[in-house]
Amino acid sequence: MVVGTVVVSMLVMLRQNLAFLDNAALLKRLKTSMRDLRRHEERFRSLVQHASDLTLLVGADGTVRFASPALWELLGVDPQAAAGRPIGEVLRPEDVPAAQRLLEEVIASPGADVRRPLRVHHADGSSRWLEAMATNRLDDPSVGGVIINVRDVTEARVLEEQLRHQATHDPLTGLPNRVLLNEQALRLRQEPRQPDGTRPCSCSTSTTSRRSTTCSATRRATAC
Repeated sequence: MVVGTVVVSMLVMLRQNLAFLDNAALLKRLKTSMRDLRRHEERFRSLVQHASDLTLLVGADGTVRFASPALWELLGVDPQAAAGRPIGEVLRPEDVPAAQRLLEEVIASPGADVRRPLRVHHADGSSRWLEAMATNRLDDPSVGGVIINVRDVTEARVLEEQLRHQATHDPLTGLPNRVLLNEQALRLRQEPRQPDGTRPCSCSTSTTSRRSTTCSATRRATAC
């Protein structure tokens, strides 16, 4: 009887020691994981804090859950003040529809990436061209939102427009050249005729006289 009691006691103590060792090993792994997690968080925070690109996390209801510091540089909006507010309150009213369309499109496609150019306005009233990449991570429990990465492409867009203007306008007169006329003629040929047999002229230049000249030349080229 005594021997049996001793054996049972030893087995209980052995089990307790094994459980203690398992708990110690689990605690050690947990501490290591927490250190790794903090290291990753610090690395991510450092990258985001010093990145020129903007990162937003937006919920399915359009609420901004996180905004990186680049929001101040791009739009003149305090990122801390933006958190917890609907994106419609963060942007200027004229910029809200395009942002809402982007959100609606990406939310309708779980796991999808949607890239769109956006023209928005800074708090000082100046306009900016942005390239936004929205990624739907609503189904990811660790994210639960839409990640939007935004970069400023204003300089590239302005340069592109300048180069296009130089390529399609005479440098001396400023009038449209043959390249632009050919483009407009091709576009007009593809448009349906009006009831009177003519095609609408959608030529647009900076002045009425230039527009009239362009339309006349284009109509002659398309015989409309």
